[in-house]
Amino acid sequence: AVAIGLGRAGFRVQVARDGAQALELFDAVKPDLVLLDVMLPKISGIDVCRILKNNPRTRGIPIVLISAVHTDDASIAEGLESGADGYITKPVDDNMLQAWLN
Repeated sequence: AVAIGLGRAGFRVQVARDGAQALELFDAVKPDLVLLDVMLPKISGIDVCRILKNNPRTRGIPIVLISAVHTDDASIAEGLESGADGYITKPVDDNMLQAWLN
């Protein structure tokens, strides 16, 4: 739903179905921003974030974690400690997200 809203707003969106595929996308595309669900199959969003932030080639790309389940303070702190530049809880309001991204 987030990807559809961003696409309609004029953002070019690439979608990965799991953490492993998200990492593969970085070999082909260098995005301006990554919106990363915390709960991804194969490799969690937090682990993907750590991998990207520990790589000199990708560490400067802003990463925003998104979660509907992990919304407590400890989970948000873990996400930010993994290197994320932001943490948004679901449900995500399209207008708020667009304003935040702009």
